[in-house]
Amino acid sequence: MFSLACALDNRFENYLHLSAQRNGTFGSHAMHNPQVWIDMFRKDTASFAARAAEIDPKRSADFSGAFSRILSELSLQGGPGLNCVALCRLREECLRAAGFEDIFESVKREENAAALRLLPSVLAYLDEEDVRWVAEDPRRRRRDAASAERARERLRRALCGVFAGNIFDLGAAASIERFEKAKAGAGSGGAESGNAESDAPPAGFVATSEWVRNRPLAVDHVGEFLDRALPLPQKGLLEYRKVLIFVDNCGADLVCGVLPFVRDLFLAADGGAGGGLEVVLCANERPSINDVTAEELQKILQSLVVSASASASSEEASESYSQ
Repeated sequence: MFSLACALDNRFENYLHLSAQRNGTFGSHAMHNPQVWIDMFRKDTASFAARAAEIDPKRSADFSGAFSRILSELSLQGGPGLNCVALCRLREECLRAAGFEDIFESVKREENAAALRLLPSVLAYLDEEDVRWVAEDPRRRRRDAASAERARERLRRALCGVFAGNIFDLGAAASIERFEKAKAGAGSGGAESGNAESDAPPAGFVATSEWVRNRPLAVDHVGEFLDRALPLPQKGLLEYRKVLIFVDNCGADLVCGVLPFVRDLFLAADGGAGGGLEVVLCANERPSINDVTAEELQKILQSLVVSASASASSEEASESYSQ
């Protein structure tokens, strides 16, 4: 364990040096109170070590000891230049130095499979209001449903799905707890929303999307985003031709959150015709927590192309709009 920790020292210093020069999302907060991040990562180490121990208990102990030593040194030094990104990278380096390339591989595979089974119902949920609107008047068609007056609310629903999907993040302590409870069968599986005593998201992706949709956001730029994302009302043209989306977690986050959102971006573009819009999904090259890698993303997209069942609800919605 000692040699493993020593081998990481140079990388450790390099990461702190780089992070001190970056003004990342968490950088300014961490500079004022770096102990917050140290304590958070120290608390999470046990869950990472437990998952690694399922593969190899001895190497898991090596990882835990090395990373714990680094956190203790950081605490003594006051965490100069510390931010969340630097600690995430250090943890991944400790895992790889101990011989673990991807301790979440099996979890990601299971979560992707479960999300792909859920995808048709998520698409049906996003389509149901437009299906109902078209059904009220047979003269209406899918292109009418994607018009500017309806596209805004449709895209907002899809965006709430992105927010809901990000709750399923196994890099967050609360999400780890929810995941383990669900795995143990403690989750209700129902669609009740959080109550006054516990303002927590309900079980189930669609129910979580509704929960997000009906609550205020701490930082709310949704209106500004929709103004930019939808075609200009005067000319019916988009302000952009390419969208870059940096995907995060495997499972529900990607499959039920991001991918339906991408579909609805295309529907909103040029009244639902796509209009030359290009969407680029950007993923990690190497594994990190339960984040999707570029290789995994490619496999998921290929499975959707060849799977008729994954797009069944979308096809049913198209039939409702057709003659």
